Amino acid sequence: VAGRAKLTYRSALSRGAVPQREVAVVDEQRLVTRARAALEPELNRSAPRVDRILDLLFSLPLELGASDLYLCPQEMLVELQLTIGLDRVSVSTLPHALHEQLIDRMRQILGVDEEALKTDGDVDFRWSQSHQHFRVELSPSSAGIQLRIQKEGADGLALADLGMQAATLIAFKAMLGCKNGLVLVGGNPGNGVTTTLYAAIHQIHKDRKLNQGIASLETVVRQELPYVHQTELGGGNAAAIFEGIAAQNHEAILVRHIDGKAL
Repeated sequence: VAGRAKLTYRSALSRGAVPQREVAVVDEQRLVTRARAALEPELNRSAPRVDRILDLLFSLPLELGASDLYLCPQEMLVELQLTIGLDRVSVSTLPHALHEQLIDRMRQILGVDEEALKTDGDVDFRWSQSHQHFRVELSPSSAGIQLRIQKEGADGLALADLGMQAATLIAFKAMLGCKNGLVLVGGNPGNGVTTTLYAAIHQIHKDRKLNQGIASLETVVRQELPYVHQTELGGGNAAAIFEGIAAQNHEAILVRHIDGKAL
């Protein structure tokens, strides 16, 4: 199986199928129009309602089919962006003063201390609203605090839904079917590495019908998987924790976003 997987992958690579993806064309103007129609009545109020705007920020990814929403501080304004497929689209802007109110309110909701945010850097939470699960990330930058809202859910766990070329998908599934070996997934932040890894572990669970025997070591657990023994690193010793997990003879181990020096 391993040999066939390698040959299939190399053949796909030679044809340019890796790591290209088939991404649906996005009607950006329609997206911008819908986002503005939802936001601008609130943004243009003489006294904007912060809680109402936050509700809209969480609902926009659901209504527009986006995976992520960003508030990115720039020098003059704060840009609101949505991720559709693999494209990040700018849809609106808001003033810094309103952005600061939104961040302050988000910090209060999440229980994040302002000084701790400045000192510790990025903070990451999972948040539930209207039966939908989100990942909320606050990241300090030179222009202000960036807010990222990422939609989560089991719907994103199917490899077939990730937009891979057919040859790439076949090769990747073949690799996941190997009893031994290492599959390495890499890419820039926001390009779907975590989604691909979770989809891969879901595929292993489905193919091998394992209710146990799968473990993970992660800096932060992005999505709870009931069939995986998930371990958050926290401030622990990554090498020691990984050694302990490996000693338990799991069928598969997912290692995600761990500093290589720690291992």
